[in-house]
Amino acid sequence: MIDKHLKNIDSVSITWIEQWYTAFIRNKFRLNDFQILRTDRSGLKHYYKVNVTGIIENDRLVRLWGIQNDNTDTVYAETALRESEEHFRALAENSPEIISRFDSSFRHLYVNKVIEKYTGKAPAFFMYKSFRQLGFPEEFIEKSEAAINFVFQHKTANRVELQLQSGIWIDWLLFPEFDSQYQVKGVVSSARDISEIKNSEVELRSAKNKAEESDRLKSAFLANMSHEIRTPMNAILGYSELLEDSDLSTEERSGFLKKLRKRTNDLLNLINDILDISQIEANQLKLFRHPASLRQLIQEMQDVFSAMGLTEKKNIVFEIQDELPNEIDQIIIDDKRIKQILVNLLNNAYKFTNEGKITLKLGLVDSSRLEFSIRDTGRGIAADRLEHIFDRFRQGEDESFSKKFGGNGLGLTIVKGLVENMGGKIYVESEIEKGTRFSFVIPFERNV
Repeated sequence: MIDKHLKNIDSVSITWIEQWYTAFIRNKFRLNDFQILRTDRSGLKHYYKVNVTGIIENDRLVRLWGIQNDNTDTVYAETALRESEEHFRALAENSPEIISRFDSSFRHLYVNKVIEKYTGKAPAFFMYKSFRQLGFPEEFIEKSEAAINFVFQHKTANRVELQLQSGIWIDWLLFPEFDSQYQVKGVVSSARDISEIKNSEVELRSAKNKAEESDRLKSAFLANMSHEIRTPMNAILGYSELLEDSDLSTEERSGFLKKLRKRTNDLLNLINDILDISQIEANQLKLFRHPASLRQLIQEMQDVFSAMGLTEKKNIVFEIQDELPNEIDQIIIDDKRIKQILVNLLNNAYKFTNEGKITLKLGLVDSSRLEFSIRDTGRGIAADRLEHIFDRFRQGEDESFSKKFGGNGLGLTIVKGLVENMGGKIYVESEIEKGTRFSFVIPFERNV
């Protein structure tokens, strides 16, 4: 179109020139990087970048000088990039996961709004800052920077599990973002909450450990049961054979019969314990509630304590603290099972107390609940053992415990089962060399 008059230029070119000229006048006789759109006959759009300078002579515009470049490829590339960015942002903003983009300095170039759910901070708080600048824990910083750096160095995806300050676990997937030269220009990542999965794994490991521990304790328990059963049985057989001797004096015969009865009672008590624990674990234990006197029940414990002193003399004072209102005595309870609980706890206290005091206390929690407690001044129980004290197949601190103190290790398990079957709860508190306190709270009905 050089040195051509407008009348010799095609109509399409005239339209371009008119567009240039209009923009040229509007921009005071100069036009830089002005973009013109042209649609060809096939409907394809072409973009041109135009620079125009006016030639002024005698204060008059006499000529336009312009340069036009085809900018179509650049425009289409920029449009595709912009649409890609918009598509990425739309997906990221609607994702249930934390979507982020990082540069090689570990700074956030983008983060979606989901981050606020897990950190309490809006996306703007993270922009152009690294985890270090944001004050995250050092361990988290080291792991996150190592994960990002891996993607930059190896040009491949990476995956790590991280724990946030809130305790939430995330599964973090990181992907490289390449430029036109196949160099990593950034890292895009997605993080999803896997706390439930991690907690399930912990619970499964815990359940597995408990099952293995239960099997180990069951084996130890069965071995101990074998000993516990054989000991009285051997004694019963032995004394039975001795009683067949016709030359025994009356005093000797009486002594053997007394020992025979004791060993028979030991065996009967063991069998009753095994039956009780079986019924408790099978939820088949039946309670027989009827009117009974609480004070009479408590006074019977004095007789139980006195009987303990006959078999093993100890310098122990037994005290009963009755804090019940005078009008409360006859109530509806299973007095046999409550007595069983108290005898077990009293036996336990006596066994592990060499001297001092054992206190049995009874009182009201409220109008429908009773509290019993037995406190001793014995050896106490280590804090790490308290949480297992009621576990089945356990006794004291280890399997050798029963050899020193006797018993089959079922007593406290039965006590807990009986209390819970009555709709109550049992508690224990202890301090080494200062003593232990067992208490239980159960509901009751007044005998009207």
